[in-house]
Amino acid sequence: MRCLKNHRLRCAGFTLAEAAISVGIAAMVIVSIVGLLPFGLDTMHQSALISADARIVQAIIASYQMKDWSEVLNQQTGARNADFYFDYQGMDLTTYPVQTSAPKDTSFIARAQVTLDKDSPLMPGSTKPNTRLKQVVIKVVSGTDLKVFDNKDKKNPVRFYRMALAQMDNTP
Repeated sequence: MRCLKNHRLRCAGFTLAEAAISVGIAAMVIVSIVGLLPFGLDTMHQSALISADARIVQAIIASYQMKDWSEVLNQQTGARNADFYFDYQGMDLTTYPVQTSAPKDTSFIARAQVTLDKDSPLMPGSTKPNTRLKQVVIKVVSGTDLKVFDNKDKKNPVRFYRMALAQMDNTP
């Protein structure tokens, strides 16, 4: 900014060069901020996915802990899977009796399987599996297609979680 020599209190304003430089600096800052948006959105999506998966695994394990131990053993011996349906926040949409297709608002499907005795976790210092401890394998996938569990889809990978389930009731 330059002031005129004749008038001490009046200034002429910014020169064209000063205005061009300030617009260039502002443009560089805006472009760099806009360039970070895709990375920020991907990070936000990944954190939402991790949070939803944590809620899904917690809900499934809680449902297994509420079951009778005989139901858990029946699922194990029958080598059956239990399918659960969840919305985009990881809230349970599964209703009983078990549905044959996904509910309308399904964003995630989880499949839980109680492992066989040979795959049960060992306690430290033990040589054989504990009969009151089972391992639950939970597979979570985004979407509504149950066939994804059988395919090796790179775009929609199956996420695996293994949780220990202890017998809480007094049945033998």
